[in-house]
Amino acid sequence: MPVQYRMGCERSHRTLTISPVCDNHAMPELLVFRAYPAPDQSWRGWKVDLDGQRVGRIGGAGVLRIEASAGSHTLTIRGEPLHVEVTTDRPTWVLAVQKLIRPAGPVEGVVLSLVSRDQDLPRCALSKTSPRGRSQSFRQALVKARLATVAFAAITLLIAGLGVYFLSESVTPRHDVSGVVLLAVGAFLLVKLYPGLRIQWNQRHWPMKMPRVDHKGEENDEWKRFAANPPS
Repeated sequence: MPVQYRMGCERSHRTLTISPVCDNHAMPELLVFRAYPAPDQSWRGWKVDLDGQRVGRIGGAGVLRIEASAGSHTLTIRGEPLHVEVTTDRPTWVLAVQKLIRPAGPVEGVVLSLVSRDQDLPRCALSKTSPRGRSQSFRQALVKARLATVAFAAITLLIAGLGVYFLSESVTPRHDVSGVVLLAVGAFLLVKLYPGLRIQWNQRHWPMKMPRVDHKGEENDEWKRFAANPPS
């Protein structure tokens, strides 16, 4: 590890002292990635423990950053343990995949595996290409996604609010019908908004340089990659 040195003077002895100062104060990172759930699987968060201590939850298609000291640790997700070796030279990547539902019935638990190649991990839902076909950076895609979510949420709340207003201030049957229609449209838009909010929240700590989908919409088929080739 590169070391810098700070020079200081001890007033009592008037002697020059040199003390090493580490130039990297960051703790080693353990990154836990959760694969995209299949259509018949839950997106609910899983509890994550490290060495018997609760360190957080990870939702569907999400990522969890854990600061851990270098050395051997035991990572446990939904009762499934995995021994990991955390190093200081690079982050340690763990992939969590929910066992698929088989014809004989649901299979509980998850499969945990250590991953060394980023192409073996799930891809972020922020696409590399904008709707106009131009390449975009991670930050550009993130800003656009958040602005679109805020605008969509504002329109949804406005329509639902108008529906409530028409129903509360109703003076004619026409106002009642308008209020019911607006509330129905607002509820429909809210249902459409929820998946986007969910995945943005689960991927809020996604590393900037990790894989992303090439085009918007490809994330809907990400679960097939792990269904066809589940980690062992």
